[in-house]
Amino acid sequence: MEKVARLLWRRDIPVYLGDTVPLPFGVRSRYFDGSLVHPNPYFHEEFVETLVRWLEEGETCVLFPASTDTVSVISAYLGRIQAVTECLVPCFDTLMMAVDRLEILRIARGAGIPVPETRPLTDPGDVEVFPAIAKPRYETGGAAGLRLLRDGEDAVKALELEENFGPMILQEYVPGPSTQMRGCNLLYNARGEPRAVFTMSKIREHKSTGGITLSAVSTRDAVVADQAKRLLGSIDWRGLAEVEFKVDPRDGEAKLMEINPRFWAYLEFPVRCGVDFPYLYYRLCTGEEFDPVDEYRTGVGYANLRRKPSRIPLSYLSAPRKNGLVIDLPDPRGVGWFWMLMLRIRRHLRGVDTRRGKALRHVMEGKGVG
Repeated sequence: MEKVARLLWRRDIPVYLGDTVPLPFGVRSRYFDGSLVHPNPYFHEEFVETLVRWLEEGETCVLFPASTDTVSVISAYLGRIQAVTECLVPCFDTLMMAVDRLEILRIARGAGIPVPETRPLTDPGDVEVFPAIAKPRYETGGAAGLRLLRDGEDAVKALELEENFGPMILQEYVPGPSTQMRGCNLLYNARGEPRAVFTMSKIREHKSTGGITLSAVSTRDAVVADQAKRLLGSIDWRGLAEVEFKVDPRDGEAKLMEINPRFWAYLEFPVRCGVDFPYLYYRLCTGEEFDPVDEYRTGVGYANLRRKPSRIPLSYLSAPRKNGLVIDLPDPRGVGWFWMLMLRIRRHLRGVDTRRGKALRHVMEGKGVG
């Protein structure tokens, strides 16, 4: 969330931070004008009551949900939230189609978008071909719960993850490294029209099986953008989305991996290339209309030195580039990595469950979904 705040701060837009615990030792980031301590989104009714009460008392005009769990709760209570502030998120039925990896692949296949073979994983014997991929059925963010299965023992261990991540699915392994991953970032207005698009090709990820993008290059990939727009249009999307594909070397097709219904970790990358997603989101929420933003600099490199900088070769950082390199570094003027570490420790000491996907599944249970 600090990345969003930093980008809006540059445009003199006041930002308030919401979190489950206050920053330790009274620390404040220069990018936040204030903060709200709220219940964990897992306790969705209490979370919404606290948020609505705070919004009614203040002057906040736009809400920026930063995680899948937060988006899911806001989507489930969208009427109450939009009565006191502006935000752009899909309705709950649409969101459930997007975060259900089994369902969204079925929808994509029906729309003529290539997908890997995928089915529920309920028994180690379900795996007939190795290697294969096991992942939570419902999107959790950051490749949490995703496992590469090399043998039957891996399949047994993957099923043990159900306690933390819920139902698991079995997916055909699309061979190849991170360089075959493609990403498409999009922003839709309240009428379901795409207003901004950005595509990129990944080079390295946090893990060999996926996760946070460590390095990438901006592209203008018409095939990936068209597939992403067709998919989101078919489910009547609103707000932000990151749609991920992987190019299958066996047939050359970009196959859908998943939809992430939130801001992405490499947020500053498209902004520096010319697509300021946080500001465009703010403009849409405040009623401003504008022509689609799809022109930006391509061939720009990206390096995330916040996570595992040792995995990014020095040769990549020093290589000459005609269109430049965006380096994502911890910002000493903000909260900084040390204070974020302290915040995580404080959450742990207070017994706050930080495992992803918990709030989403709790909301689903409350609505009788799944």
